[in-house]
Parts: sequence; structure tokens; C-alpha cells
Amino acid sequence: MDSPGSQKKVLLIDNDISIRFVIKKLLNNILINSRIYSSDKGPEGLGLAYIVKPNIIILDTTLPRYSGREVVDFIVTNKIFTNTKVVLLQENNDFSLKWSLNYIVLSKTDVNFTDILLNIVKTDFEHKEEGAIYKLSLFLGKRVIKFSNSSDNNTTQIDTNPDYLKKIHHVLAYFINQLVTTFYLFLFLILVGRKDLQEDLSDDKDEFSSFRSNVYSKFIGAVSFLTIVIAMVIIISLSQ
Repeated sequence: MDSPGSQKKVLLIDNDISIRFVIKKLLNNILINSRIYSSDKGPEGLGLAYIVKPNIIILDTTLPRYSGREVVDFIVTNKIFTNTKVVLLQENNDFSLKWSLNYIVLSKTDVNFTDILLNIVKTDFEHKEEGAIYKLSLFLGKRVIKFSNSSDNNTTQIDTNPDYLKKIHHVLAYFINQLVTTFYLFLFLILVGRKDLQEDLSDDKDEFSSFRSNVYSKFIGAVSFLTIVIAMVIIISLSQ
């Protein structure tokens, strides 16, 4: 049990760097006397969990390689996490848990996903009143998360859907979602500032450069792809 006035901790494990940054920043801006740790990998996240012993673990169940479900199985069998609240983030409502009331399952497709997640954390943590800047950053952050999740869903459909026409549809939708995600993320960054970005990604010295290259490359890729598509549509229209 935490002593009065001790710093509380949140561990966020999600492989989507845009979502990870937005959630981390929103929590940092509203919580008092707390620290937010983050990781994009299951094994690394487990290592952090053992070291920092967080009060809440926010875990994406769709992690690649060492999946979120495997991480949950590992956590639930270790007594040191008995009093740890675990919030599981999933794409579909197909993951039921019967082990403990400390486990909460949230669907990323829920329209109120971000609000529910933040409220779960705020219930157990001291927090500030929401100011105008925070409300605006929350508005932008919600859209980053929404369109980034849509991109992830497009990726899943591209990999699993056998219909080639539908694959093409999801490829186009993926690049549009990436473009919109990056647009809102840039606005979010303008609001929170570059200095805050570097501070919030300071757990890993390489994460800031990874964030920058990841977001910039997606933006350039999305713009290039959509430019080619538009150009092809114009050429076909003019040739008819």
C-alpha cells in the first residue's frame, strides 16, 4: 500500500507511439504527484512493471510478438501485482476476464474510450481541475486516438481480408486515416510544445527520435500516396 503523499505510478504498454504519447501527455497534464512510464513491447513492459511496481497498468491486448494476452497471463500469476489495477485495451469485445475485479476491459472502438480511460485513472489518483488548454488538448488527443485506431483496424483488414477489392479499399482508408492522424497530432504538438514532447518521451533516449521519424514518415507516405491517387483520378478523367 502507498504511504500518504507517495508518488503514484502508471505503466502504459502500447505499440502505437502516437496513442502512447497522447495518453501519457494527457495524464501528465491532469494528475498530481504521479509518474507515467511507457513501453511499446510486452517483455520490456513486464520488466518496467517489476521495477517500478505501478498502481495501474494500461495494456494493449494487440501487441505484436509477445501479445498483451500473454502479458496478462504473466501478471495475473504474480502476487506482487495482486493490488495492481490493470486496464486492458482491445479492438473487439472478445476478451473476457474472470480473475479479479482489478481487471477492466475497454474497447478502443468505444466513442467514449479516451474519457473512460482517463476517468479510471483519475478515480485512484489526485488530479487537477480541467482548464481550457487541457480541454483543447483532450479534444485533439481524442481524434489522434480515434484515427490511429482506425488505421490499426485497416491494417488488420488488409492482412486478413481475402477480397482484393476490399483490401484496396482498406489500403486507401489506411493512408487517409494516417494523414488525418498526423494532422491532429501536429496540432496537439503545437499546443503542448516540443519541450514537453521530449520530457514525456524521456524514459527511453531513443523514443523521441523514433516518435519523430515514425510520425514524419507516415505523414510523408500518406501525402505521397494520396497525391498519386488524386493525380491518377485526374489523368483518367481527362483521358475520357
